Amino acid sequence: ILLSRAFVLMTRAATYLRVSSRPQESKYGFEIQLETAQTYAQKISADIATVYRDVITGKSATRHDLERLKADANKYDI
Repeated sequence: ILLSRAFVLMTRAATYLRVSSRPQESKYGFEIQLETAQTYAQKISADIATVYRDVITGKSATRHDLERLKADANKYDI
């Protein structure tokens, strides 16, 4: 009997989700965005380790979770 094992190395990834306002969540909500990100991650053999989310207008200069993502990426956490 010959047994073989296949190991797939998963790349750690993060995804950033944003809507401009709470009412937009129902139309362009986080759930839809996350599903799209997960589908893409699966195609490239990546595992979404962290999800960052902001509810903030595009005009705002400060997107808190986007800044967290950048800081984490610089530390090689993702």
